[in-house]
Amino acid sequence: GDQVEILGYPAKGEYTPVLEDAIYRKVGTGAEPKADVVDLNELLTGVHDCRLVQFPARVLDRVQRGLNQFLLLQSSEFTFQAYLPKKANAEEFATLENGSEVMVAGICMIERGNNWQAGEKWRAASFHLLMRSPRDVQVLQTPSTVTLPDEPLIIGALGAITLGALVWAAFLARKVRQQKRMMKTNSPIRAESLT
Repeated sequence: GDQVEILGYPAKGEYTPVLEDAIYRKVGTGAEPKADVVDLNELLTGVHDCRLVQFPARVLDRVQRGLNQFLLLQSSEFTFQAYLPKKANAEEFATLENGSEVMVAGICMIERGNNWQAGEKWRAASFHLLMRSPRDVQVLQTPSTVTLPDEPLIIGALGAITLGALVWAAFLARKVRQQKRMMKTNSPIRAESLT
């Protein structure tokens, strides 16, 4: 929310102009900016490049690379990265579980790709988010945890089912033998023709 004066050399950025070798000085304070709530299609149009945005996503993984902490995220089957420059604590996202549904905020940085052309139908190849702090990730829902029983319990259950099936098969075989014996003893005597 701070207000600043910036002095630098304008240069062509990846998608929007940037200032290089810039210096700044604080000239005032203000309210912290609010993130624009956007959807994936809006982001890929490039309209929100270098702006603070916010949208829902699913956490696929967490990675520490050099001084930055990265989150691999997915939104509407589109995979992208959000990163946080390393600060005092290297474990900001240690409690964040893979598969969690989150609301993520950050500065949108468009990666335009090779086929950039002006027009309404153009979409960026990708984007990444520069997060300001761990507070830019709010957990909406943790992944459902299905706990499997212990291995000995599974083996015991399978053994009991197998034993039950063998006992049932032996019982049925005994019944069949009994019925065959009864059929032999109760069968009518056939009269043989004499010639």
